[in-house]
Amino acid sequence: MSSVNSSSGSRDGITKQRGIPTRCNCGEAAALFTSKTIKNPGRLFHSCPMGSEKDKTHLFKWTDRSVVEEIEDF
Repeated sequence: MSSVNSSSGSRDGITKQRGIPTRCNCGEAAALFTSKTIKNPGRLFHSCPMGSEKDKTHLFKWTDRSVVEEIEDF
């Protein structure tokens, strides 16, 4: 994981993390999950274990985008 894990604010008040996220804004550690949807089968994502599909205040980020940010910042 990057030591250059910078963040920037968003209009929702939710902090967006660049690179691979380690924590949600609520303080929970980010967890890695695999999508089981028809639209994104098998796609990996980081998410807060306390979040849900309806609750958009918790962390959700596709892992492939996180890795691209890590490479860009390197």
